[in-house]
Amino acid sequence: MVNEDILAGLKSAISHGYSMEEAMLSLVNSGYNAQEVREAASYISQPPINPSLKPAQPASLQPLSQMPEKTQKNSQTSFVTILLIIGISILTIAIVGIILFWKEISSFLS
Repeated sequence: MVNEDILAGLKSAISHGYSMEEAMLSLVNSGYNAQEVREAASYISQPPINPSLKPAQPASLQPLSQMPEKTQKNSQTSFVTILLIIGISILTIAIVGIILFWKEISSFLS
């Protein structure tokens, strides 16, 4: 029987853009049994039965240090998004101020 917690973890990681190997490595590094993780992964990605194909070998697990840093990319994207929102907000306030105080600004510059 496949461990439901492992299945849920794999499905969640895959839905967030991680590969099956990355998801498996994460669960193994979190303390789950490697054999149970492989069983759950094969349960999720069962290919159609074709007698001419040989069964796929399970992917070898890499150390966590070799795993791509998706969280760093996500945090950089979030930082840039926040800066853009702040910049657009300041620009919008400036334009509204110019429109509201156009007469005062033009008389001041004259």
